[in-house]
Order: sequence, then structure tokens, then C-alpha cells
Amino acid sequence: MPRPLRLARLVRLAKPSFLLATALCTAAAEPRGIAAPRAERGADADVLHGTRVPDPYRSLENLGSEATRSWLRAQDEMTRHALDGLPAFERSLSRLEALTSGPAVGVPTAAGGRLFYLGIPAGGSQPSAWVVDREGVPPRLLIDGASLADRMRLSGFWPDRDGKLLAYATSDVASNWMTLRFLEVATGRVLGDLLDGLHVSAGGVAWAADGAAVFYGRFEPPVPGAEREATLRGERLMRHQLGTAQTKDSVLLDLPEEPTWRFSPRVSDDGRLLVLTLTPAAGTEARLLVRDLADPSADFHAVAGGPGTANRYLASQAARIVVQTSQGAPRGRVVALELGPGAEDPTSWETLLPENEHALYFTNVVAGRIIAVYVREARHDVEIYSPAGRLERRVALPDLGTTFSGFVGRSNDTYAYYSFNGIAYPGTASVFRIDPASGESVPFQPSDLGFDPTDFVTGQVFYTSRDGTRVPMFVAHRRDLPRDGRRPVFLYAYGAFGWPATPWFQPQILAWLESGGVYALANVRGGGEYGEAWHEAGRGKRRQNVVDDYLAAVDWLLASGWTSPGLLVGNGGSASGPLVAGAMIQRPELFGAVVIDIPILDLVRFDRFTGGARWRNEFGSPEVQEEFEVLLGLSPYHNLEPGTCYPPVLVTAGELDETAPPLHAYKFVARLQEVQSCEAPALLQVVWGGGHAFGTTREQRAETWARQLAFLDRVLSAERRDEAATGSR
Repeated sequence: MPRPLRLARLVRLAKPSFLLATALCTAAAEPRGIAAPRAERGADADVLHGTRVPDPYRSLENLGSEATRSWLRAQDEMTRHALDGLPAFERSLSRLEALTSGPAVGVPTAAGGRLFYLGIPAGGSQPSAWVVDREGVPPRLLIDGASLADRMRLSGFWPDRDGKLLAYATSDVASNWMTLRFLEVATGRVLGDLLDGLHVSAGGVAWAADGAAVFYGRFEPPVPGAEREATLRGERLMRHQLGTAQTKDSVLLDLPEEPTWRFSPRVSDDGRLLVLTLTPAAGTEARLLVRDLADPSADFHAVAGGPGTANRYLASQAARIVVQTSQGAPRGRVVALELGPGAEDPTSWETLLPENEHALYFTNVVAGRIIAVYVREARHDVEIYSPAGRLERRVALPDLGTTFSGFVGRSNDTYAYYSFNGIAYPGTASVFRIDPASGESVPFQPSDLGFDPTDFVTGQVFYTSRDGTRVPMFVAHRRDLPRDGRRPVFLYAYGAFGWPATPWFQPQILAWLESGGVYALANVRGGGEYGEAWHEAGRGKRRQNVVDDYLAAVDWLLASGWTSPGLLVGNGGSASGPLVAGAMIQRPELFGAVVIDIPILDLVRFDRFTGGARWRNEFGSPEVQEEFEVLLGLSPYHNLEPGTCYPPVLVTAGELDETAPPLHAYKFVARLQEVQSCEAPALLQVVWGGGHAFGTTREQRAETWARQLAFLDRVLSAERRDEAATGSR
């Protein structure tokens, strides 16, 4: 429940934000300055389950109206005018440009003796496709990302099993909608086939064994310009024969009664089976269907699945398939099953890797061995097992971190490829090739990072949440940094969709650490750090647990001697936007500043836009009274209270974001500016032309992050650090 705030505390809270408030007023008085207008307050409201829910800034949902556009331009210009001239902005921008200008390499895919990968050369902006034709020869540019049409990027690729043909997807840099094309690898000749209606949330492309056809999921594409308003429904599984028009494609599966389900196709390594992963709703649930491609009359039949269970196809040989499943094992196990009558019965399955006390995050079968990534106390651990499930070896990783792109390869490949991602280890510069037989890892393309990762320390602590739950947290800092209570701390958490938030590299966080800040990553409930039970403990009507875990992390950081009130930065984004905004609303006195990125903040209407209907399983449904009451009680937009002094807030929104439509950020900032009772600013930064990210180019991302760091440098000033040291707050 929200904690009461005493008037005396409100008076003290107003003081630290005076510097930025003064800067804003000074900027507005200058000729090029602008005083951001208040958004027009309306009388819109929804009536749900007998409750009237005011929505005073609904007009900002009209993203294309001139009134909305004018308000955005004024808000963003004020933010840039106040921050871009600061020395901290120029200093941060220079460092971020250096950190983001190096080469970036994706995890390769092997096919037909070739290696395919996406890469960005030093100083480049958009990814290109490269191929290594055989071991020992230099890579060859296959698709030049810089030569694509304006605002277009490469967003995915899928070689056929012989490595002779490549399917590749392009999209607008800010869009999730993709167009599929094909080329001959040997010559680079682009074929005439062109497929539309593909979406990044679906499962990509699978090649038929003979390379003559592909299987893919297709939606009816939205009208151009309406991508942010279009609801994502009605995917169909298609088969496309190369050399024919898309209108001739055959529909293999259509489920109009379940319009929010997603399809992810895969063809078995022997070419016999088409395996379809079906994800009925948001969260971790996934079902497996199989179709025998050798029998033209065969239909799909279920082999694994059930409400609330996750299943992932790994490999097969003839009628025996290997599956990662949570059926009968909430933390995950690996099983083998025989196709045929009763295949979907878990009692008939052979267990290869039994469930243990740690969550099984990811598995794959490469070179006949099972590679398993476990999440142990929120850390990634990698183990290699024999085909029968006997542990052969553990893989040493460089630091506490994440194998985001993990162990790519087929069951009959010699090597697997993976990237390691740590707070001081960029995954795009830490790609490795591993021999599963020996466990030996070697860098795929070593590169100079421009800094020494050993200058930084990533440790792990545990703290106790409000209800007594033990919660892990990572804390990173410069190795020479003293723990003197005067360190600004940047606290992030996610806590949604069963995703285990293990450490990963972010350029702006490295710059923050270099400047003497501390970074904390709290593994709050709602994620998957301890399996599905940890996810369930923060899902739906239990979302307050997530906020409680986050606030308990703040309390630990204050008590531990790292920082003091007024130096704590709350951060979250996307699905964790309501987490950090909710924590700020419940205990505003704890935060020196709050930075919210590309967020979801209206929990009453979130399901009416783009793919939001699929999130009801995670957040709850406004159509169900009990769930609606929880959503209304936690919705940041609806719980901002007049007469409260909130800390300085900077919200970043992508103008063309289709995942978290920017209307959430716009409405929240407008409401916060209305109710704020002290001089602490509420600022909006718009990533013009950007989607669900910090920018469409390296340069734009560097500017976006530099603006955030300049904002924090201003509100977490030396004056505030002196106050923290003397205890005057």
C-alpha cells in the first residue's frame, strides 16, 4: 500500500530540484527558449464495472493531430534547450559516441559449410549481412545495410540448410513490421519473391529441406502510417513456394477463434517434421504441434503443451524428438518422446535432464550434446551434457552476465556460437565459438573495447522484501570507488513476463560507472530468476509484490552505505515503466530522480493499442472486475496525486513506437506536470522517428543517453552530494 508522506518531507523534497528548475526558467527567458504548454485537459472518462475512470489527457492518444504534435514539439524543445547546452551533455555525448562507434558482430548461423552473421563496421550505423564461405577466408559482404532505402534496416536472416539461399527481412528502423526477400548466396542475386505481413513478434522463417519453399507466419499488414494504432491479431501459418506470387501461398493453419496466438515454425534437421511453437498469450506458455512433411495429407497434432506450460523443440531423429518443457517441472527439464498415439502424455516421456532447484533458461542440441543454460540465483551458468543427460563439463563465462544469444547451432553441427553480455562486456564484441565436445571457447572476431572490463566490479547481494521474500540484486561500480554514502545509484528492475533480468551491457551505464556512479539491478518478482513460481508471484493481482521488491532494494541501498536519499535514481522502461513509476508514486521521498524509458503507464487502456491485448495475461484484464481493481490501483497515470512533490522525472518516448505506444508517456507527463506541487521538473524527451528503442542510429542513441546523463548530472549535483554527506536532507 502507498505510504503517507509528511508535509515536512515535502518541503525538504522541493529544495534539491531548484537548480534544474532555475535552469529551465532561465532557458525559457532566452530568445530561443520556450515555455512548454500544459496539455489541454478534457472530460473523457471510462466507466468500468460501475467505476468512473477519468482520462483527462485522452486527446494525446490522437498521435497525428496537430494539437498533439504541437504539444510534443514544445515539450521536447524545452527539454533539449535545458539539457543540450550543459557541459555534462557534451562530455557524455563524446564518451557515448566513442563507446558506440566500434564494430558490432552478431552471433553467426552455420549452414552448408558457410557462416552467416549481421555486423556493423566501425563508425557504421545499420547492420549488414556477411558470409564466411569457408574457414580461413575473410568475410564477404552479402547485403550492405547502408545501401538500403532510407530508414530501412536488416532485421533478420535465415539461410537454407545448404547455405545456398538466404531469406532476409527488412523493416523501417522504427517498425516491427517486416518484408521478406531472398537471394542467392554465391552470386548475391536477389530473387523476385517478396512477402509482406511478417512481424518481429512472430517466430521468423523455416526452410523446407529442399530449399524450394519456406514456412512463415503472416498478419494482415496495417495501412501505412497506422502501425501504432493497429491491433496485432489473426496470424496465419503460410507456405511459400519460391518463384511464385505471395497470393499463391497456402494457409497451413488459421485459428480465428484465438486471434492473439503466435506461430513460430521450425523444420527438423532431417527435414521430416514441421514443428510449430504456439504461444497463446503473453508470458511463458508455449505449445508444440507437429506435422509430417512426408505425408501431404497429414495435419498438425499436439505433442506437448497445456495451460501454463512452456515447451520448446530442440532436436529430433526420425520419430524421437527432444523437448525442453515445464510440464511437471515448473523450473524446466529436458525430455525425449516418441511421436504417435499418446505422444502428448507426459507419463510416457523419457527424462534426460531432470528438474532441479535452478531455473532452466535455455537449451539447445549441438554436435549431439545438450547445452543447458541455468539461472542460478539470477546468474547464467552453462553446462554441457551427453545425449543421455550425463554432465560432461561446465562452461566458464568471463563474469557475472548473460548469454542472450545462446549457443546457436544444429544437432549435426561441429560448433555452437554464443555471445556473452556483462555490464562491462558488450555482447556485440564478445561473440565466441565453442566446441561442445571439448568445451573450448574461442573469440569469433576479437575487437578492442576501448576500456578495460577489469576496471569494474559486478557483485551480487541479497535483501529482504516487505513480506520476507529474499531477493537477489547485482551491484556494479568502478573498482576503486569508495562506499561513502555519497554515490549516486541508478536502480533498474524489470519484473514481468517471466524474463530473468541478468546483467547486460549498456553504453550509458558504463559511462555512468566511469563517472563514479553505481548501477544496481534488482531481480524482483515477476521475472524468471527462480522459474515460473517467481514469475507468478509478481503477475496480475500480485503486481504489488514487484513494487514492494523494488522499494526494498532502495531501502537496502540506502542502509548499505552506498548512497543517501536524494542520490537514488529510479529507472525502468517498457513493461517495467509501471513498476518504477508506481514506486515513485508510493514513496516519492526516496528518489533523487526518476528516468522512465519507452513505457507502459496507463494500465486501464493498455490493451486497446497494438499488441496490448496479449499482455492481459501478464498485467490483468480491465474487463475482469477483480483484475481491473488491481490495475486501477497500480496504474501510474491514474494515481498521480495533486499536492504531492514528486522528484525530477525524465520520460523518453519513441515517436513511432509500436510496442509501447508513446501515448502512455505523453499522458503521464501531461498529468504529472498538472499535479506537481514543487519545482521539480517533469520532462519529456521524444526520440523523433524512433521506435521501441533509444534511437534508430548510433548517433541518435548516443544523444538520447547523453541527455539522460546530463539531466541526472544536473539534479544530482554537487550541492546534493554535500547535503547527503552532512545529512541535511
